Amino acid sequence: MSRFNRALNLVVEELENVKEAAQISISDESLAIFDVHIAILKDPTLKRNTITRIIKERKNAEAAFQTSVRMVLDILENSPDPYFRERVIDIKDLAAKVQMRMLGNHKKQDLDIPDPILISSQLSPSQTGPFQQIVKAFVTEHGGKTSHTAILARSLEIPAVVGVSGAVSSISQGDEIIVDGIEGLVIVKPTPQEKAEYLEKINAYRERREKLILELKKPSRTIDGHHIKLRCNIDLEEELEKAAEFGAEGIGLYRSE
Repeated sequence: MSRFNRALNLVVEELENVKEAAQISISDESLAIFDVHIAILKDPTLKRNTITRIIKERKNAEAAFQTSVRMVLDILENSPDPYFRERVIDIKDLAAKVQMRMLGNHKKQDLDIPDPILISSQLSPSQTGPFQQIVKAFVTEHGGKTSHTAILARSLEIPAVVGVSGAVSSISQGDEIIVDGIEGLVIVKPTPQEKAEYLEKINAYRERREKLILELKKPSRTIDGHHIKLRCNIDLEEELEKAAEFGAEGIGLYRSE
């Protein structure tokens, strides 16, 4: 039981440290993702069910915790709501961290990544945060637009494409890759023409962004003095702060589906 409690506390501490390190670069809404993960680990029901199995069923800590987590996953995996199904990845990652701590197999996350684009089966928010200063983009096989990793990528303004089936097996280390986070495209081994086209797109995007930033503080008025309210369409509440940062005066459409 002490191994379980100690492992749980160590993972919570790790998440709190990652959150603190990320505070200078991401929004409050995105930081709240780490609070959600910490709350999951501190959930009294999950802890109570695990301890009960250790005492009454005489299971070891790893088996007891795995069974308790499996009950939660079964509920989420069968949910009709895609938002709750996306949480499966988060909980599996948290459970793996706790299990590794209990087994004494914890390895400090290696951030010495030789390639600027990261290809992975999936990434957790605690992994995505530290990568912001290292990778140019990332591609994952699992996840969707409501996944916490996708939300963090948008907040950090890291180009990312998620839900790319077979990405890990079909992309090799050293391959040249274009990650188009706007169109949701991953181009492996691009031709010279494709490289030239995307270099133009990148330069045009940067120029347009710089011009828009200069316009943020200016009032939205027509030549004859009529005020025009600039509103933003969003999919997630986490996008509110970014909309405000870029001068939106309200929400035109909230696609809650």
